[in-house]
Amino acid sequence: MARTMSGQSFTLEHADGRLRISVPEDASTGIAYRSQPIRLTRLQLFFDAGVIEVFVNDGAVCGTRRTYALTELHSVEVRAATGCKMAAHELLSSWRSDTGTAKRSGSIETADLVAH
Repeated sequence: MARTMSGQSFTLEHADGRLRISVPEDASTGIAYRSQPIRLTRLQLFFDAGVIEVFVNDGAVCGTRRTYALTELHSVEVRAATGCKMAAHELLSSWRSDTGTAKRSGSIETADLVAH
């Protein structure tokens, strides 16, 4: 689960063999975003100003979800099975500042989970 300062959140879960993602806008639409059944061995998650990108098992399954309710994350909560390894990184923006150096952006986040 990832949360903003105001408490809004998106959730990505692997349950019953399927990945499911939900964002605040889904509550009013009744739309459910979920994958076909898949054995999860690696998950990469990127968040950039409301765009959520998910890559599973080195790209065997991937998806993008847009939310206008979430543009910056304040916290990320990860729960994984025993034996999983996780790394989280804040990435630099690809946009250049006036000085020609990469700008730091608090809105670009990535997490990488690997099952062992």
